[in-house]
Amino acid sequence: MIDIACPVCFGQAGDPAIHSVLLGVGLLLGVVVTVLVAIGSVAISWARRGRQLAAIEEAPSREPERELLPPLSGAFPPPRPW
Repeated sequence: MIDIACPVCFGQAGDPAIHSVLLGVGLLLGVVVTVLVAIGSVAISWARRGRQLAAIEEAPSREPERELLPPLSGAFPPPRPW
């Protein structure tokens, strides 16, 4: 059986080209892992928010408490009923 490899693989273990290839592979692996962790954290946060929204929607409905708003000045008249 004939083993075929790239010229970098034929070099010695301490060769600078081998060292550079290993650094490149490590860097790309780090980037991929970082992106996957970011995607996973977004998915987890969406799942938590979804559970919170589901809990709010399933809660018994009640009359919302009216907030006391300060009176509007003449510059801001009340909205017209349509």
